[in-house]
Amino acid sequence: MAAIITNDYRLYNAKQFVESIKEPFAGNDANANTHHYVFIGRPQSWSNDNAPPTPVDTIELQFDVYKDMIAMKRVYNTDVAHVVPREDWVSGTVYDEYNHKVSSTNPAYSGATSLFLSNFYVMTNDYKVYKCLFNNNNGASTTKPTSTSTDPVTYADGYIWKYMYTISVEDVVKFVTPEFMPVFIDSTVRSAARDGSIDVIKITYAGSTYASTPSVQIIGDGASAAATVNMSGSTVANVSITNRGNGYHVANVVVSGGNPAANATASAVISPPGGHGYNAVDELGAYYVMVNSRLTYAEGSGDFPAVNDFRRIGMLVDPQNYSDNTRASANTLTAVWALTTSNTSAAFAVDEVITGNVSGAKARVLSTTDPVVGGAANTRIIQPLSDTLTNQIDFQVGDYITGANSGSVGYVTNLVSPEAKPHSGSVIYVDNRRPVSRHPDQAESIHIVIEF
Repeated sequence: MAAIITNDYRLYNAKQFVESIKEPFAGNDANANTHHYVFIGRPQSWSNDNAPPTPVDTIELQFDVYKDMIAMKRVYNTDVAHVVPREDWVSGTVYDEYNHKVSSTNPAYSGATSLFLSNFYVMTNDYKVYKCLFNNNNGASTTKPTSTSTDPVTYADGYIWKYMYTISVEDVVKFVTPEFMPVFIDSTVRSAARDGSIDVIKITYAGSTYASTPSVQIIGDGASAAATVNMSGSTVANVSITNRGNGYHVANVVVSGGNPAANATASAVISPPGGHGYNAVDELGAYYVMVNSRLTYAEGSGDFPAVNDFRRIGMLVDPQNYSDNTRASANTLTAVWALTTSNTSAAFAVDEVITGNVSGAKARVLSTTDPVVGGAANTRIIQPLSDTLTNQIDFQVGDYITGANSGSVGYVTNLVSPEAKPHSGSVIYVDNRRPVSRHPDQAESIHIVIEF
């Protein structure tokens, strides 16, 4: 049995993921279909911080990420976008052109055997995005496309470009990276798109020894497409479209007349469903999705401590509140316990191990306040220690705790539970990274790209 999973299936899955975040959505609507969160974790070092281990997709991974999770932040409808690999317009480059027949038997100029693996679109330095409909018979592009016309435009270098959309300043900041660029649908471009149009006719053989200019006929299941032949001496140079027509899914081009020694042949390039510019997500093959989450200082009343680093980011869906096991919907959630201590000799050191001398509990310090000597301190902790094999023992009120490195001591007067229930929700993405250092006057922009 011969079968394929099509690119449309990949696009379908990518769009379903985006829709699960965006629809329905109204601010902090707790009834939205799915609640997505980006999380950070792993303040302690890897065995080699310069070579983080590759996550292994196991049930154990689902458990492990919670052991050293720090906090999570809700993903909103403006935090997600379809993206494609970034392709900047650079003068002197030969770009591939759109063709509905690109395949292993009909590769693009670059050798790509799939349209979506070819470089048939560009982003200019003013963040306008264009699709190449004609590359002047594999010539170099030397004229930057600039027009925002809803019709294809021919430039001085012979290229025909179709304007698709412009990326806003806000979306440049959120979704343009060295590797990817966002894809949006321009409503004006979409309304002007013409389904089943023929914008380019390719000459496959120029013919020979024409006595006069031949005519061209477009035969197919659409209507109104028309073109004229341009000659170069006694052979056909190219074909100019005079009416793009509409409704074509099949089209044959017949060049006739002119009394040639050998007749020219040509093929029509049919627009994608809806027409060029109708659906940029489908047309550019945006089966990548980017989620952008910005961590602003110690937001969430300290949910994201700005005094420690992290080495893991990820996404999970539908975590629960620790307090009542209901689905979480808050903007930020801490995933760690906190201790309030009294008679504290000094602040506990970040990343040191503290021990409860009454309970025998151990934990790693994530962050701490700087107490007045002998006063109170609030200490956020990672518990249980993810890098030990000891059984988890919980701290208790009255514990006398000591710090392994600082030598600080104090008594536990209160235990504050995490806001997120451990091991709730589904972890859908994990990325182990080199350490990312945080600072009280610093914000981080996290980009997660998922390929479908």
